[in-house]
Amino acid sequence: SQGALAKAGRLSASGFRRAASKTQKNEAIRVIRALGSLISPKKLGPWMRKPNRNFGGLTPIEAIEQGKMGKLWRMIYEIESGQPD
Repeated sequence: SQGALAKAGRLSASGFRRAASKTQKNEAIRVIRALGSLISPKKLGPWMRKPNRNFGGLTPIEAIEQGKMGKLWRMIYEIESGQPD
C-alpha cells in the first residue's frame, strides 16, 4: 500500500498527495520498492532524508515529491549494473 511504502521511505502521506498524478504516485511506489531492494530497511529512511549532490542537493524524498524520479532511476540502474559514479 502507499501508506506502508511511504512509511518505509519516510515519505509523508502529504508527499504522496502532492504528486500530480496517479502515474507519478505509482512511479514513486516503484522507486521506493526498487530502493528497498538495494538499501537495507534500517538505512533507507535516513538515506531518504539526506541531501544528495547527485539529486542537485535534494533529498531523495524531495526528488520524489517534485516528480524528479528519473534521477533516482538512473542511480538504481547504475548500482544494479555495477557502474555507480
